Amino acid sequence: MTPAVAALPAGTSPYGETEHFVFYGEDELTNAVDKVMSGAEERFARVCTNLGACEVLDGKIEVWVAEDPQQFAAAFPDASPMAEWAAGVAFIGARRIVLRAHGTALFSLVETFDHEVAHILIHAVAGGRHVPRWLNEGLAIWVSGEDVLGRLSAAHRAAITGNLLSLEEIDTGFPSRGARVPLAYAQSALFTRHLIARHGPGALLTVLRGVAAGEDFEVAFRARFDADAAALAADWASALEEDTSPLLLLHDSTLLWFAMTLMFVLVGIRLNRQKRAAFARMDAEDEAADARAEAARAYAELEAQRQAGEPPTLH
Repeated sequence: MTPAVAALPAGTSPYGETEHFVFYGEDELTNAVDKVMSGAEERFARVCTNLGACEVLDGKIEVWVAEDPQQFAAAFPDASPMAEWAAGVAFIGARRIVLRAHGTALFSLVETFDHEVAHILIHAVAGGRHVPRWLNEGLAIWVSGEDVLGRLSAAHRAAITGNLLSLEEIDTGFPSRGARVPLAYAQSALFTRHLIARHGPGALLTVLRGVAAGEDFEVAFRARFDADAAALAADWASALEEDTSPLLLLHDSTLLWFAMTLMFVLVGIRLNRQKRAAFARMDAEDEAADARAEAARAYAELEAQRQAGEPPTLH
């Protein structure tokens, strides 16, 4: 996440410093802060190298580690909603990162640190000018090494149901809750990875540097990719829809249970039909056996009458 600047909670004092960071956190968060701080410079070097941005900062990044949702929310600007899924936030103008000490179900503490550092550096590479949200998130996911394959199911489900988001929707209305949150991240990550796979990471970094030099993003993007971002995204989405099998919907646990239940019902119906057919065959065989027995009895009776010289008895 990358909202506007916020003031740190009152009474906050630095916990420790490294070459590129100043860390803040309460005494009870020693383990969490140390966990991030001990590897901060190594992780910073990896992220900034991937972005070609190791020399772009003109000051240190503040890192605030919050113990609970209340402390986490205290660092947000007034009237800014705090989504329950968010594990961290980057206030890019102030070079400030706020993290949840224990991460969330979606993101670990260290993964979130890398992701938010990437946002700060992307902003710096672009000279502080606007970069579309889909690219900002997609690059942050890529340089922080987050799992991309794990995001495929969200995109596949949206593709097969025709619910993919447009780049404009991601940029101007990034969702804050519900199923569209992982979808927005998934599309940003996968489309950015698609561009990198076809043109290399240098292509997108060139676009960022063009933006820093004063070019409009779309102009800078078109100059490097020979097409508008929206057009390439539409082609990518079409390919995703064509390649998506309905069976991929079974990655969803609810749909999986529904499919399993439906399968058991269909198997039960089939078995009942087979059982009814078997009983019908048995009834038919019994009727045929009775008819043969009756015919044999009648024949035996006629034969006995013939041998006795008696006229046949008609029934």
